[in-house]
Amino acid sequence: MLRQSKFVQLGDFNGRLVTGKIVHRVQDDLYIDFGLKFNAVCKAPPVNSEAYREGALVLLRLHDPELSEQFLGSIHDLTLLEADATLVRLLRHVSGKGMILERISWSDPFAIPLVYPSVCPSSQLTFV
Repeated sequence: MLRQSKFVQLGDFNGRLVTGKIVHRVQDDLYIDFGLKFNAVCKAPPVNSEAYREGALVLLRLHDPELSEQFLGSIHDLTLLEADATLVRLLRHVSGKGMILERISWSDPFAIPLVYPSVCPSSQLTFV
């Protein structure tokens, strides 16, 4: 039964493109919910940084859904309570009141067009 689950069918997360919603911002750190156990923490780009605010949809390249390491002398892994991801691009702006301003156009010829709902719940994954 586990073998037929959607989670197992996803396979390896390394390099997978996912959409996420910015849920919190502390200076240049963006906390992005993409639907798994932990949020991803990414740096806001220096160009157009003000567009990356809470509620905006972004595209991430996921490397590891849970950062954990086994420290010297320990037999158990210690988790950092965050996922490892790289911020790729902004998908949708929001205004200061949380309203959608505009969708970002796909001007890059090598960009992968992504289909996502107009209101994306934070628990829903969108894979490319």
